[in-house]
Amino acid sequence: MACDTLNTFTGQIHTQKQLLGSLLLKNRFPSLVQSCES
Repeated sequence: MACDTLNTFTGQIHTQKQLLGSLLLKNRFPSLVQSCES
């Protein structure tokens, strides 16, 4: 569920602000992101 949300979020990045938010998310929850990307 969290991975679907994360993938949807990262898949809809269109602006630099959203990109920055994604980077912050990855920095704050690296284990979640890694588990979703693996």
